[in-house]
Amino acid sequence: MDLLLCNLTADVISAIFEDIHRVMRPQGIAIFSGILNTQVAGIQTMASSHVHSTLEIMSRGEWSSLVTRKINVG
Repeated sequence: MDLLLCNLTADVISAIFEDIHRVMRPQGIAIFSGILNTQVAGIQTMASSHVHSTLEIMSRGEWSSLVTRKINVG
């Protein structure tokens, strides 16, 4: 996939991140929302460990969204 939109809680994103990574094309964009502000750093760390760079983090109230790009390795 070139673009993936995930309005899911952090625990669900964590549970399926391997599958998200697998279906993303290199340079693909993933937008994760529905993440509590207190949990966004954990999702950002997980994305980074799967070679996704953070493009933007946005917050409103207690909620955050994270925009990442899958880095082309190789």
